[in-house]
Amino acid sequence: MIMSRRAFARLVAALGLAAAAARLPVASGRSLGELALIPAAEWEALPPLRPLPLLRRKAKGIVIHHTARPNVSATSREHALAVARQIQSAHIERGFGDSGHHFTVTRGGYVLEARQGSLEALRSGQLFVSGAHTPNANDTHIGIECEGTYSAELPPPALWSSLVALCALICERYECLPSRIDPHGDWSS
Repeated sequence: MIMSRRAFARLVAALGLAAAAARLPVASGRSLGELALIPAAEWEALPPLRPLPLLRRKAKGIVIHHTARPNVSATSREHALAVARQIQSAHIERGFGDSGHHFTVTRGGYVLEARQGSLEALRSGQLFVSGAHTPNANDTHIGIECEGTYSAELPPPALWSSLVALCALICERYECLPSRIDPHGDWSS
C-alpha cells in the first residue's frame, strides 16, 4: 500500500490518540514507560556548538520528518547509533549547532535522543529544548526524524511501533493533543 506523508502522519496521530487514551505508564530512569530511549551520550554525540535554548514550557505538538534516505535493511543498534551520528554531522554542517530535531526513530525501531537535552526535558514534562527542524515550529513542536523514505511505502513495523509509542508518550508528558501531530510538509508549504 502506498501512503502519502500526510496520511502517514494522520495515522500516527490516530494511533497516538488511542495509546494516550490507554494511559501508557511512565517510569523513571532511562526508559519512559515501555519505550527505551537512547541518550545522546550513548551514541557519542558531539557537544552542541552553542547552548541550546531551554524553554520553560510544554511542547504543543509534534512534527514528523523522514530522512529521505534509502530504505536500508540494516536494523542493528550499531546502525542506529551510526545514523544518529551521521544526522548530527549533517545538521551541524548546515549550521544547526546540534541535531535539529529532538528524536530519531530508526528502521530497527530504536529511539534516540537527537537534540541534546530533549530526553531530560521530556522526562520533566515542563521543559522544552528549542529545535531547528521546522520554521515556525521550532519553539513549539517536538521534531521526530524517521530513518528512510515513506512517500511510496510504509515504514517497517519496528519503526512504526516505536514511532507510535514515542508520539503517545510525548502527547502524555506534554499534555498535547494527538491532533497536533503533523507531517513536516504541512509546515513547509
